[in-house]
Amino acid sequence: MEDLDINSLEQELSPAKKFSDDDTHAVRALKTAMQKNLYRKYLSMLGIPDSRIIKDYIYYYINGTNSSIGPQYVFMCREKLQPSKWYYRHDEELPERIEFKPKYSWECMRSMETEGLRRLVELRKEHTAKGLEEKFGISFYQVKNILYKRLDPISGKEIYKIFPQKELIIKLRGVINPDYWFIFPDELV
Repeated sequence: MEDLDINSLEQELSPAKKFSDDDTHAVRALKTAMQKNLYRKYLSMLGIPDSRIIKDYIYYYINGTNSSIGPQYVFMCREKLQPSKWYYRHDEELPERIEFKPKYSWECMRSMETEGLRRLVELRKEHTAKGLEEKFGISFYQVKNILYKRLDPISGKEIYKIFPQKELIIKLRGVINPDYWFIFPDELV
């Protein structure tokens, strides 16, 4: 009987470690960290809490199981990984990084107006709901749901109904830099 020679086996990368043409700059960086067996360390260095659930969620996004990344995770690592990197493919040129001085945690995203929301309000005034739909393919209801605030039954605070989804941020990235969705106006330098 012959011993199995480990060197004769070809290494098969998991789908999460293989590069794809659709990878964003951020996903490509995370896949590189995985290939170097530094995934969890890299996430910790980015500011993602040391939670298996959170790190597994991001892993499932990278390998395609989850269709989009939660905005709270983009916010958590915004100081060390430009938010735009989540919304531009690796072969697309990134916009200039917006400089800011962080003052708030990700929990504030639900109740406070980000610079991106402020700019969306201005854009809506400029184009009207019908104009937004014609020019950017954004429905009135998408904008309404993003700008609508309701009372949180648990905290009693006014909070936004939803955060803009990945598709909307991508549609508007020509007029609203994706970084602005994760920065509050008084944090801008």
